[in-house]
Amino acid sequence: SNQLSVPSQGLGNTKSSLMSTRSSLQSAERHRTSKRRPSINSNEFEEKCCFERWVYRLAYSWELEIATTAMIFLNCAVMGMQAHHRIRPTFGEAFGDFLEDSDHFFTLFFLLEFLVKIRVFGVGILQPNTADGRANLMDAFLAI
Repeated sequence: SNQLSVPSQGLGNTKSSLMSTRSSLQSAERHRTSKRRPSINSNEFEEKCCFERWVYRLAYSWELEIATTAMIFLNCAVMGMQAHHRIRPTFGEAFGDFLEDSDHFFTLFFLLEFLVKIRVFGVGILQPNTADGRANLMDAFLAI
C-alpha cells in the first residue's frame, strides 16, 4: 500500500533525542535567568529595560518614519509661511510669533529623532564613507 511506515526502533531514539534537547533548553533557560542583574533597585532596572525596549521599537518602526516625513513636510510649509510673513505680514504679529515658536518644536522633534537613532544604531551611521552615512551626516547637520 501507499502508506508511510515508520520503523518502531527509530521512535525510541527520536524520543530520547527530543528529551535530551528539551533538557538542554531548560538548562540553558535556567542559566540565562540566573545571571546577575546590575546592583540597582529592581523597579528602576525594569523601567530602564522597558524604556530601552520602547526606544528600540521606536527606532525600527514605520510610524517614526511616517511621522518624520510628515514633520518634514509641515516644517517646509511653515518655513514658506515664515518667508511670506516676513515679506508681507498679512495675519498679524501673533501669527508671526506662532511661526517662530513652531521652529523650536520642529527642532526639538528632529533632535529627539536623531538622538533615538544614535542611541539604537550608534554613531557609526554618521560615517561619511558610505552614501547612507553621508545622508545621515547631512540630516544631523540640518537637524542640529
